[in-house]
Amino acid sequence: MCGICGFDPADFNQTPDREAIVKMCAPLINRGPDEAGLHIAPGIGLGHRRLKVIDQESGRQPMSDPSGRYTLVFNGEIYNYLELKRELAASGYVFSSKSDTEVLLCGLIHSGLAFLDKTNGMFAFGLWDNQERELLLARDRFGVKPLYWTLLPHGGLAFASEASALTASDLFSPVVNQKSLACYLALSYIPGPASIFTGINRLAPGSWLRYSAVAGVKQGQWWNMAEAWEEGRAAAGHITDWEEEFLELLSDAVKIRMKSDVPLGAFLSSGLDSSTVVALMKTHSSNVSAFTMSFSERSHNEAPPGGGNCRTFRS
Repeated sequence: MCGICGFDPADFNQTPDREAIVKMCAPLINRGPDEAGLHIAPGIGLGHRRLKVIDQESGRQPMSDPSGRYTLVFNGEIYNYLELKRELAASGYVFSSKSDTEVLLCGLIHSGLAFLDKTNGMFAFGLWDNQERELLLARDRFGVKPLYWTLLPHGGLAFASEASALTASDLFSPVVNQKSLACYLALSYIPGPASIFTGINRLAPGSWLRYSAVAGVKQGQWWNMAEAWEEGRAAAGHITDWEEEFLELLSDAVKIRMKSDVPLGAFLSSGLDSSTVVALMKTHSSNVSAFTMSFSERSHNEAPPGGGNCRTFRS
């Protein structure tokens, strides 16, 4: 998990206030405690808080391509980045890091939004094109990674992984959206694209947003769940085939998420889902750590009797 933020002023010749970007990064430290990075230039300010998982030494962000035209801030993980890296290398791209961030950057340069169709991952990112003076935001298929954005009172656009980063910027005065508050009290959640604050929006899952001082905001979808569902139904076979395919896909999903340069673990409860995940992890690795939390309340406790406040189980 990482945190991203940015500010594109109305005047593309204006250099954003560094202090505003620093303030936006501050609340994101819980998402990325390991490293902080800034990119501030005429027309754009980008911030990143990093949790180091892949390529701890050379995966720093914001990340720019060698020409300096494109700069990326990225939260998430591209699970099939090694396969995509080989494809891009065959097209002539030379990589200076081992990170999935650089693969995403080169892929977007090579194919634009069409590259996202090839990705297997969860992500939210902001890509600045210094030549076109345009900011591109996008979010993964199911919206696993959050992305908030707002148009500023005096022009320009700001975005961040959390609404708290936007309100911390001092670029505008946040006002609670009364309709959103009513939804939260009635439903225990706020339907998208709204947020708890007036004017702060959530980018929809599978969607993109382009912003420039000249053209303003343009939005669209790069992936549609309804279309994917219909394609799946058309290709559906017998129930036995579904069961076999489901187990194969689930096992592959667990395996591909175990690529990491740091130790991996899993939260293990008494539920079927976490038990299945840990069992599949064990088929792909001989060293899997699983953690179960216990509580004094018997109704919430899933650990063995006498397990204490917290116990660690190693399979």
